Amino acid sequence: MEVNGTIVFFNEAEAVCDLEAPKPEELELKKAKPKKQAGKRAADLSALPVQRVDHYLTEEELTAEFGKNGWKQLPDMISRCYQFIPAKVEVEEHHIGVYSGKVDEHMVKAPHPRKFLKDYTGICVTDGYQVYHTLEKEREDLKIAGCWVHCRRRFNDVLEIVPKVHRKESVLYLIMNQIRAIYREEGKLSDLSSEDRLTQRQLVVKPLVDAFFAYLKQISSKTPQNGKVKDAFTYALNQERYLRVFLEDGDVPIDNNAGERAIRGFCIGKKNWEMIDTINGATSSAIIYSIAETAKANNLKPYDYFEYLLTEISKHEDDINTDFLEALLPWSETLPEHIRKPVKRTEK
Repeated sequence: MEVNGTIVFFNEAEAVCDLEAPKPEELELKKAKPKKQAGKRAADLSALPVQRVDHYLTEEELTAEFGKNGWKQLPDMISRCYQFIPAKVEVEEHHIGVYSGKVDEHMVKAPHPRKFLKDYTGICVTDGYQVYHTLEKEREDLKIAGCWVHCRRRFNDVLEIVPKVHRKESVLYLIMNQIRAIYREEGKLSDLSSEDRLTQRQLVVKPLVDAFFAYLKQISSKTPQNGKVKDAFTYALNQERYLRVFLEDGDVPIDNNAGERAIRGFCIGKKNWEMIDTINGATSSAIIYSIAETAKANNLKPYDYFEYLLTEISKHEDDINTDFLEALLPWSETLPEHIRKPVKRTEK
């Protein structure tokens, strides 16, 4: 383009623009927001079944549960939050996963664990919550074993705060290495029988555990008197008696990771079913989870196992004798092969 007798090559836009033109207030065009479709949420929910559940709490109990005026948002029904306790049990070499549902506000109190474990005898691997230790004192046929993962986690959480360049200089790094050594030697015993595992624990693992607690007691007075470091030391030393229980029995695991893995599926999925609004509903959910987890522990396909159970049990609706249930248990040898997971073959 030619401007004032001069051909413009590179600044054509500046040469021909109107310098007197007003500048726009907004240089970028904003996309218009789409209008919300009226009644869309109601339409989406219209096909869902509705069941009215009248609450049974007084106004004072509702206020304590949901806060002042919080309960008024739920005039006709309430949804209450339930937690599920997982437990891994081995009975005559059969793996059983048991869940128990309980209202959250009573979860951490003694009555529910006491009721849940009332018919259980043996050793129970738990975290360091005092309720379990109280139950152990009340009963002669129940023994509590500590969980090394909970012990390790506290030291690891503190070590994560230390800058990476200084971690290897910290006593926490040495403590974590001691715990790794315990787990490394314990991991070598997984394929042994209970008797051989107990023997090796006494010969190899016990000296490492002794050294670990001896070191903690030696340097505990030099640690800060408050904060997470002190909390980790206090937890480990207070739990020493329980953390040593696995050394006395070849069948007792070093931690309760199996139980935590069992609850992981529920924790991941619970956002999809937040409204369990009756105690009976929580109990039913716990039963279903117990069956599913036990099926997985015995190498069964949960969906196919449930389908098989519903099909077979319906054939005995009029039976008074329930002996047929023995053949339906997850470890029954008469279960059809299609509900079993294929066994992975290891190449030699």
